[in-house]
Amino acid sequence: MGSILSVFVIMGLRWSQDRYRKYRHRALHFCRRLLLGVMINDPHALAQLPREVRRADILAHGLLEIAALIKGGDRDNLVAAIHKAGGLGYLVQKANHGSLARRMTCLEAVAFFPLNVCRPILRAALKDPHPDIRLIAVGGLIEAGATISPKTLIRASLDGHLPVSLRFMALLHHLVKKHPGLAIETLTDERLPLPHQLMLCDAIGSAGDYGALPILCLKATSMVAELRAIALNALGRLKHPGAELVIGGALDDPDWRVRRAAVEAIGQVKFRRQYQHVATLLADPVWAVRAQAVATLAGAGDPGHLILRHASRYSDDAAVRDLAASSLHDCLAA
Repeated sequence: MGSILSVFVIMGLRWSQDRYRKYRHRALHFCRRLLLGVMINDPHALAQLPREVRRADILAHGLLEIAALIKGGDRDNLVAAIHKAGGLGYLVQKANHGSLARRMTCLEAVAFFPLNVCRPILRAALKDPHPDIRLIAVGGLIEAGATISPKTLIRASLDGHLPVSLRFMALLHHLVKKHPGLAIETLTDERLPLPHQLMLCDAIGSAGDYGALPILCLKATSMVAELRAIALNALGRLKHPGAELVIGGALDDPDWRVRRAAVEAIGQVKFRRQYQHVATLLADPVWAVRAQAVATLAGAGDPGHLILRHASRYSDDAAVRDLAASSLHDCLAA
């Protein structure tokens, strides 16, 4: 009897969950259509909006989806209509209570409102006991236009206020691109823990500011192999011709991760004078380095193909001859 009752309970739960999913799907579809109507000042949509904003979590999802696709006046008009309909108050209520996922979604939506309106709400969320809510609040302040430096974000992470996560790294990349000079200044601090140096090097390389060349070259000669490898990777993305000496020197590094990063960077920047040196790594004892050497020479066009052809015919190492011939065949067949 008990097992039969359990089966009915499970079936009831599944039916309930399925019904709720269908409800949310219909509600989100309706909300999207309504918000699109509000954007074009449809009187019917504007009349329904005050009732719809009460479903704050649905409103937050709809707003996040649509606001990600529009900019400028259209977004401002949409947010202003939601604000006028009382939507901000409902979003704040949900951001303070309920499940973590709903709180995070509603808090993200709050960031679309004007800075003078959302700043006190987001600053209050910075004191929330849950670290993910605090991280959302920082991202919201940045999205709303508040000035936050990379150093401030790093400091908040060091004191345990913000968790290091993919969201944190995305915020860091955004801030570094916005304030590369401040990020470079932060990286010069030798007291900065290694994980944060690695993240900053990676973000600075993506920012593309040539002012980062000296500090990245310095980090590429660090005593820590992991930091050398990340710095070389960043130099490859920076594509500054002044990095050739440092990158070329790293081809002889005792750590295979550093050698591989150097070979990849040479391929990214196209340092033709280093191609012969890269060819010597076709015989590297580590497969990952050999594979990267092949990829770099194969992607270098005719200069790289000539080196591979020479290695396939005249190398003293049979394994190198076979590897070069195979990669050259693949290049020509492509």
